[in-house]
Amino acid sequence: MKQIPAPLLRKIAITALIGVGCAIFGLAYWIVAKDRIFLFLSLTLLIVCLYRAWSFYQLAKQRKYEVIEGVCVDIEARFFGQHKDVYLLEDSGEERTLRLPMNCALKIGRRYRLYFDKRSQHKTGNDFLDAALVANGFLGCKEITVLAAAPGDSREKPK
Repeated sequence: MKQIPAPLLRKIAITALIGVGCAIFGLAYWIVAKDRIFLFLSLTLLIVCLYRAWSFYQLAKQRKYEVIEGVCVDIEARFFGQHKDVYLLEDSGEERTLRLPMNCALKIGRRYRLYFDKRSQHKTGNDFLDAALVANGFLGCKEITVLAAAPGDSREKPK
């Protein structure tokens, strides 16, 4: 578990907790209203969430994720839609355009490490469609602060 990055660990835990919460609510509702269908649906949701959490765990354990690290240089939010375009400047000097969910709170001028699912990397030839498909594979992000260190020392401290 120590080798799994914190954003992926958080995604695994939240997915499992959502399923458990739905099952507890379904069980409580079944006790009060005797609604077997609602209980069955909430238990089905528990199974799906636990399977999804296990899938994220296997992805993290087998390192089937891609890490992109760089400084956020610009953010273009869309008025309509569920994604925003984030421009990230990597250490190599290359600027990447990434489409991320609106709830991903990045700030311009800060350094981030972004995690993406390698399994959802599809190339269709259409830039807009490729960016949207990558957004579906977004797993999480972590802000990184660089320590002031002696020349030649490049240690980083996660925030």
